[in-house]
Amino acid sequence: MKPRLTHEVVRGTPFKVNGRIFMPEARVTTLIAREATLDTHATRVAGIRLTHIRPTVLIEQSLRGERRHRVGDQTGRALFGLAVAAAAVPLILNALANWFGAQRK
Repeated sequence: MKPRLTHEVVRGTPFKVNGRIFMPEARVTTLIAREATLDTHATRVAGIRLTHIRPTVLIEQSLRGERRHRVGDQTGRALFGLAVAAAAVPLILNALANWFGAQRK
């Protein structure tokens, strides 16, 4: 399988609040891999598609002009922190158990 990775920036549907128009913008990253084989005795098909959507900015249009408000990925940061903790805590506990075990002997 030869995977193909694409990146694109998409804009959502604009909505109006108190005379100002807001338009969300997001970055879409897609990984696609496909494979198909047709043989005399068998047919094999395999494929995968992974899509990651990350909000980037909220565009505000008003009479004064256009402003771009950056959107942070708080969920991604929290998940990254949890993944680091999940990997680090067992290592730290193992090191402490070994250290206290060596102290008793």
